[in-house]
Amino acid sequence: MRSEAHEVTPPFSSNLVRLSIREWLVVLLVLVLLGAISGPLWNRVESYSWAADYRIPYGSSEDYWLFGRFCTEVVGSGKTLVVGDSFVWGQYAGRAETLSSFLNQETGVDRVRKCRPGRVPPLGP
Repeated sequence: MRSEAHEVTPPFSSNLVRLSIREWLVVLLVLVLLGAISGPLWNRVESYSWAADYRIPYGSSEDYWLFGRFCTEVVGSGKTLVVGDSFVWGQYAGRAETLSSFLNQETGVDRVRKCRPGRVPPLGP
């Protein structure tokens, strides 16, 4: 003899997870904390070694994270940033032909670094 159990059918709903206000606040807090620590943590995990005559390539000129990191590390090391020499010298000048390179050659000290923010086109032909 078989006993038939009375089955309770749940009301129709989507597969959505339903959270209370308190649970949503916890989710929001966790996401904010993850967002806040991911940048500094990534700076420690990913290391860069900048060449003495490093220039941010034109293809990466809209990578503002790379730009900010480069500027922070250069200024933190006591170097001087030259911004905007591409307007005068042209962005297609070789690494040894930039204003920062000439200033380093003239002073005999590796003190100046080139830094170009954003996608800035050259003025000359």
